[in-house]
Amino acid sequence: LAQPQQPVDAAVAVRLPGGGWVTADRTGLAPLADALAAEGIFVVNTTYRPADAGGDLDSMVADVVCAMRSAARRVADITGESVEVVPIGHSAGAHLAALAALADSEFAAPCADDPVVVAGFIGLAGPYDVAKIPEVAYPLFGVSPDAEPDRWTAGNPLTYAASKPALPVLLIHGSADALVPVEFTEQFAEQLSSAGHPVETRIVDEATHGSIFDPAVSADIIASWLLALGS
Repeated sequence: LAQPQQPVDAAVAVRLPGGGWVTADRTGLAPLADALAAEGIFVVNTTYRPADAGGDLDSMVADVVCAMRSAARRVADITGESVEVVPIGHSAGAHLAALAALADSEFAAPCADDPVVVAGFIGLAGPYDVAKIPEVAYPLFGVSPDAEPDRWTAGNPLTYAASKPALPVLLIHGSADALVPVEFTEQFAEQLSSAGHPVETRIVDEATHGSIFDPAVSADIIASWLLALGS
């Protein structure tokens, strides 16, 4: 938990790492969390069970849903007030954040904490349309799209673009991302906008897949959006 010295009225940011759904190391999340906390925003860095730890689509999204509830409870214990959350995921974490925000009811699982209001979500360089990368996304499903097409459809955030059309979304991508093409973000933004979502898309010049969550690259964009969300 990155706790601000002077909290502002903003949703709790719940940070999720990437790792191709195979790993989910949250070690590198601290710098951006600290930068957001300096703006008065509560930030909880969390993770999920990736494929290397026996996780799959259902358990990964369920872990994110439960992590959001836990984060809200922890901050509510500090502030004495109920809070809303915004998941912020990078790469595979952005894909999972999108599913947890748009389709939490589809991946319901027992959690230790009560449901929480998701105020929006933020995706950093997410590979949202998993149908385009079956070889890369295979660890998420454990089966090929030909073997279980319905499961792959259920694990594609584009499937739920129209499920919560009032949900605000911020999508950030680096123009120099050589790992996840910027077209993934552009396509998802178009689908969400067509469904009625308020979507802000920021393509950051010269940012790469690894630098997009560097505080110098995205902290100001994220903080401004979160603070405006609560105003």
